[in-house]
Amino acid sequence: FQVDHSLPDQNHGLIQKVIDRFGRLDILVNNVGVVAYNNVVDISDDEFFYLFNVNVRTAFMLTRDAGKLMNEGGRIINLGSVAATRAPAP
Repeated sequence: FQVDHSLPDQNHGLIQKVIDRFGRLDILVNNVGVVAYNNVVDISDDEFFYLFNVNVRTAFMLTRDAGKLMNEGGRIINLGSVAATRAPAP
């Protein structure tokens, strides 16, 4: 299933679509992220919302939805980035 994670509405129902197609959900791997290479004082509101929607909201929404529908024994894996400990811009 192809979605644009910067658009939260595209995440709604994604987990259910997977279950409808395959019958169950065994694992969710949240492995999406974007970065701004601007100085933080130069990041616009629109750019901030883009970063937040992709990096935070997507993982939250998919984890929440998977947790409601995943069978016992399922796994949710959240991958991070080196950007969490090393700022890519001032």
